[in-house]
Amino acid sequence: MCYFKFSQYLKSKFGTKVHKVSVDAGFSCPNKDGKIGSGGCIFCDNKGFSFNTRLPSRPLEIQIEEGIKAGKRRFKAERFIVYFQAYTNTYAPLSELKARYDVIKKYPEVVGLSIATRPDCIDEPILDLINSYTDHYEVWLEYGLQSIHQKTLDFINRGHYFDAFLKAVQLTRSKTNIKICCHVIIGLPYEWSKKETKQMIRETARE
Repeated sequence: MCYFKFSQYLKSKFGTKVHKVSVDAGFSCPNKDGKIGSGGCIFCDNKGFSFNTRLPSRPLEIQIEEGIKAGKRRFKAERFIVYFQAYTNTYAPLSELKARYDVIKKYPEVVGLSIATRPDCIDEPILDLINSYTDHYEVWLEYGLQSIHQKTLDFINRGHYFDAFLKAVQLTRSKTNIKICCHVIIGLPYEWSKKETKQMIRETARE
């Protein structure tokens, strides 16, 4: 199978090795804090994602600086994308989101911003904020879909429907210059057949 790797895309765009630095910005999740649910998705590490046992996140600056150092040393990278990965990274007031995203401006080596979130935690004001970074950065929204099949979403306790993903993608495309990534899990219960896997690949690629 021939495909264009993300690392190849980044190198072709920036002319050098680009490394993704994952950070935990201390956000929460509506499927954990009671707004949507309290159990979270079944694939979450309940101990690691517990609000009672979770250790305070280290300052973003330290996480980014350590990630940059490690990327330079281990991968010989020269440019970096800061990836807001843990929990739901659009689930906070706009002022709080902006304050955390703005930290990337301190680092000239950073060329990109990537934000992981749920499709039901996005709206036009949030998109406007994130889109404002596209003037100077490569910006991605990474939507956690996991499956297009409602029976599977119910089984994994996802807390949203496939329609929420479709609406989020359509809104992002129509209003912004933000690039979109979709996270799915292949081989979840009820999805062992090749037919269902092919259907999910087609649907996510189409959207």
